[in-house]
Amino acid sequence: MTYRKIKMIRYIAWFFSFVIMALIFFSSSQDGYLSSATSSDFITAVLNVFYDDFDLLSVAEKQVMIDSLQHVVRKCAHFTVYFVLGSSLMTAIATYSIKTSLHIFLSATVSFLYAAFDEIHQTFVAGRAGMLTDVLIDFVGSCTGILFVFLIISIYRRIISRSTKKMQKKELMKRLGELVSTVERLNSKINELKAENRQLKAKIEALEASHKEACNDVNETVDEIPNSEAEGFTVKIIDEAELSEEKSEEPRLNDQALEYGAAVIGKITVEAAHYCEIVSSFGGDDLKELLGLIMGKSEVCKSEILNIAISELTIESKREMIDDQLNEAVEYFKSISEQTK
Repeated sequence: MTYRKIKMIRYIAWFFSFVIMALIFFSSSQDGYLSSATSSDFITAVLNVFYDDFDLLSVAEKQVMIDSLQHVVRKCAHFTVYFVLGSSLMTAIATYSIKTSLHIFLSATVSFLYAAFDEIHQTFVAGRAGMLTDVLIDFVGSCTGILFVFLIISIYRRIISRSTKKMQKKELMKRLGELVSTVERLNSKINELKAENRQLKAKIEALEASHKEACNDVNETVDEIPNSEAEGFTVKIIDEAELSEEKSEEPRLNDQALEYGAAVIGKITVEAAHYCEIVSSFGGDDLKELLGLIMGKSEVCKSEILNIAISELTIESKREMIDDQLNEAVEYFKSISEQTK
């Protein structure tokens, strides 16, 4: 619920609370005769609706029936009016960002104080009297209204919480799917690099074969040259194994580094999913931001690992730097999860 809607509910609830208080004060200001007449008129109207034979009774019988119901009706009116007052006060106070127990305490306190004030006020009105039992009935009615609103708010919050968790879980699964897709793309890239590496090795083998054939041709030519002409003519035979090692070393190192980097990226993805689950279990208003930080860090680490894997460093240096990225990512995920506690 937006802050604007909360403020609107707050203003309406406070306005309704003051209107109820004004009506209670106005009713208590009526003298005993007028108050009794108002109650009698109300009872008469209700009996005319729900009791078909009421018009057939004599005036004395009608009055006896009205008098027998008047006490009950007046006490029920006390309970009902303060039920509405307690409900509106609880609704207004619940819009403030304080503890729920304080919402209930303040609403009950205001209701009780106003019930006591109302009974004291009646002692100054002709034909009326303040009664402690009325204060208790008023307080019970207001507490019932407060608990009624509390239950409604609790149910509403539970529904919203479940809906929010479903949305967060859906978003988390979406981000995890994106991570899986990223890993699959990296694996595809690694496979492409492996294919290129195999092609490069095939080219190297072809060059080696061509070099060997050229060396054999040179040796045959040298053997055909007379000794006098061959003096001072030296043919340097290149070490074929050395050439093969020099040309194939870098692709082999890159291949190893990419495989190791892919494995570490998989670990980072698993750790990111684990800490996303931890952060989601705590909930909170900043859940989306914290999940975004975890996902963003994992993406940065994957990019750094890929750059390290294809760099010109030695395989030992690459492994060390890739491990550093893994440790850094895990430490960062832990720091994010600690912010939810």
